[in-house]
Amino acid sequence: MEIAEVLRLAGEAGVSGLPDLDLLSVGQVWPVGDRWVAEVGRGRARYARTGGTDPMFESMAEALAAVFGDLQLRRTELAQRLAGHEDQRVNALGGAVSRCAPPQVQVWDSVGQKDPRVVTGSV
Repeated sequence: MEIAEVLRLAGEAGVSGLPDLDLLSVGQVWPVGDRWVAEVGRGRARYARTGGTDPMFESMAEALAAVFGDLQLRRTELAQRLAGHEDQRVNALGGAVSRCAPPQVQVWDSVGQKDPRVVTGSV
């Protein structure tokens, strides 16, 4: 099952306040000078939650870890919320979240790179 399907079914069952699909499935990492930016989502992307407010990292690996960690946290929060629901159909969707396809992160390895490469991570 895809994460989009989980969100659709939960919404149809009356669950409100569901997160945006992009905040559960995609991110971006790119260089700025000698540091790396990590964002989650697409469009109105948000910086990866790292316990601080600085979205900058010393290495690409740290930035990727921050994005995948954030996506994992968001998926875990969704799974817990759905698993605790009184409707058994919604409750079952909580377990389905961990079986969804892994997120994809677009990575620009250099400032001049035109098209990003896609890194698929397991969360």
